[in-house]
Formats: sequence, structure tokens, C-alpha cells
Amino acid sequence: MATTPQPYEPPQADLIAPPPVMPSATQLVRFVMISAAITVVASLAQSAIEFVALALGWNLHDTTVDLPSFAAFAAVTLLALAALVVLLGWSASLIGFLCWIHRATRIARALNSMPTTLDPSWAVAGFFIPFLNFYWPYLAVKELWQTSDPSAPTNWKDAPVTPVVFLWWPVFLGHAFISLIGLIWTVADWQAESPATAWVSAGLSALMAVPAGLFYWIVGCVHARQRARGAPA
Repeated sequence: MATTPQPYEPPQADLIAPPPVMPSATQLVRFVMISAAITVVASLAQSAIEFVALALGWNLHDTTVDLPSFAAFAAVTLLALAALVVLLGWSASLIGFLCWIHRATRIARALNSMPTTLDPSWAVAGFFIPFLNFYWPYLAVKELWQTSDPSAPTNWKDAPVTPVVFLWWPVFLGHAFISLIGLIWTVADWQAESPATAWVSAGLSALMAVPAGLFYWIVGCVHARQRARGAPA
């Protein structure tokens, strides 16, 4: 005997609420956004210091030349502090992002009758598995965007994907590749200490703001869309 399909109803909030010792999705998003914002600001500050120093004729990467003034010494100190903040901020935002991916995927699977391709653990592990990490992180974020679409609660695979999601992962991989080439060049050029090394370092610092900004926007939008679907804070 055929049965009438029942309309979709979101699960109760307590079914997808975090364990008492774990931060909520909102707390994770705030942590990710704050750490990402700090990283971007510090990265831009690092780039600005290097560009100003180069305009003044100071190559802050040349350890074979005495600094011309106290101002140049202060610039080196500020540059080192900015680089440290970038390293700490990027590390914190990465850890927070992975925790958020796990949490958001768990929420997505609870909110939808069709499960995501990757479960929460594999969504995180996909960032670390060679070769698969060229695609799985994008897949995880793309499906988070689709499953959070309030207009397609039962058939999320047909939901549209914003071009920002398509753009984010190639930009991130491109920046990582360019940074690796820049690092190799910097190490190879370290003895020569040419101004080109400083220009490359300053440019890479400025470019970090692009993937970080896209990442910031995606996390905030997915969280807001999941909240609109009935996910707990």
C-alpha cells in the first residue's frame, strides 16, 4: 500500500547540538573570523613595511649590510613581529576552520535527508591525504554551501553553488604554489641578498589577503544559511 510522502521537517535542535565540552558552531565561526582577520591585517602590515623599506632603499632581507638608522632597525623588528602574528594567526584560523568543517558537516548531514559525500571525519582528513587534498576540501565546502540552501532542503544536490566557492580553492592552491616557488627562490637567492627577494616577500604577503578574504566570506555565509535552516547556534 502506497504511503503519502511526509513534508520535510528539520530535526530537533538537540539532535545536532554540540557536546557540552565542545564549542558551538557560532563560537567556532567567531574564532575563525577573528583569527583570519588578524592574519590578513598582519599580512598587509608586513607587506606595507617591506614596500616602504624598499622605497627608502632599505633591503630588510640583506643581513650582510648594516642598517642605516634606528628607523630601519625598528622596521626589521616590526617586520619580524608581523611575520610572527601571521604565522600564529594562520595556524589558529586553520585549526578553527578544520573544527568548523567537522561541525558544519555534522549539521549538514542532520539537516538533510540526503547525506553529504564525505562524513565529518573524512571532510577534515581530506585536507591531509596526498592528491585527494587537491579536490576533497573543495568538495566538502561546495556541499556545505549546497546543503545549507534554505530553498532545497530535500534535494540539495540540485542547489546552485556561488562562484565564490568555485574561485576560493583554486585561488588558495595558486597562492600556496606561488608561495612555495617564492620560498625556493628566496632560499636560493639568500646569499646574493638581492632586492628581488624583498619584492617577492612583500608581494606574497599582500596576496595572502585574497584567499583569506574568500575563506572568511564563505564560512560566514554557510553558518548564516545553516542557522536559517534551523541549526542551533
